[in-house]
Amino acid sequence: MKKVVILILVIAAIVALLMMGNNHRQEQRLYSKMQGYLNVDWQNSALERSSDYSFPLVLQPINIEGDSISLPLIMIKNDTITNDTTNNQTISERELECVGSWQIISCQPDSIQILVPGHPFSGKYEVAFKKEYISNQYHFLIYLKNDSTNLICEKNESFISGRPKILENWED
Repeated sequence: MKKVVILILVIAAIVALLMMGNNHRQEQRLYSKMQGYLNVDWQNSALERSSDYSFPLVLQPINIEGDSISLPLIMIKNDTITNDTTNNQTISERELECVGSWQIISCQPDSIQILVPGHPFSGKYEVAFKKEYISNQYHFLIYLKNDSTNLICEKNESFISGRPKILENWED
């Protein structure tokens, strides 16, 4: 009887270790795919908020390096822009407010949280990876979606070159 209990405990420990290892691999997969520059497709993305936002002054990408994230500077439609300032803040000061962190919430289904207080992209997102073949070229897309935001992003060309392993299983 004692041997049976020990055998059950050993099997349970092995199963638990396998599950933890699989979860870690899934987190690493999601973490790796999110790294680098994400070019936002502004024409096909939607942002529904109480304030009326406009496109960025310059079409800046989302940049993810490690656990840090830099988001595009989004203007409120009634912001006054003069020279290098908006509403008595320089553009550089406003851009600093677009930097924060991100974290993985879940890998089943893939979801992340963007933590940049005051930025309209701050929040929790479902993440989906799609690979589309358009005009004789593959496009590696990331869809970030929640109840009020739908962002369609494409991985920057520098990410694509030299990373064939991650691209093979892009949609997994």
